[in-house]
Amino acid sequence: MINKRNIIIILVVALVVGLIYYQQSLLSFLFKDGESAPSSSYINTAVTREISTLVAYDVPNGGGHNTRFSVFVDQDGLITDVKSLDELYASLESQIKLDEFSENLLKIIKGKKLSELENVDRVGTSSLTTNAFNSGLENLKSQI
Repeated sequence: MINKRNIIIILVVALVVGLIYYQQSLLSFLFKDGESAPSSSYINTAVTREISTLVAYDVPNGGGHNTRFSVFVDQDGLITDVKSLDELYASLESQIKLDEFSENLLKIIKGKKLSELENVDRVGTSSLTTNAFNSGLENLKSQI
């Protein structure tokens, strides 16, 4: 039975999903070719540099994925942050998993020099994403 409360909940959920899709579409339109959106979490962006790479990999029963790994380093080359982005915006669920991967990866690599970083072991439950990050590591290092 549909009542006013259920209709309002459905409309709010649809609005939130629409806004997320709109934001991602707008960002992908505005920031192309390796650029990224500015982050409000960085007060002094002059001392933080973003280095990124795009990695393509297959997921069983999920097809191919293109993930952009961005590593942020300070003037000394120390890792300050990491972000992972599903380039195809396949689903909100996949981006949530990538955000969780980024948080767990940052716990492992924050404060280390990117130039000295070696392959990381499995990050959380994300063995495929970990392997993808490791495969792009040399490309990240080459951009220092």
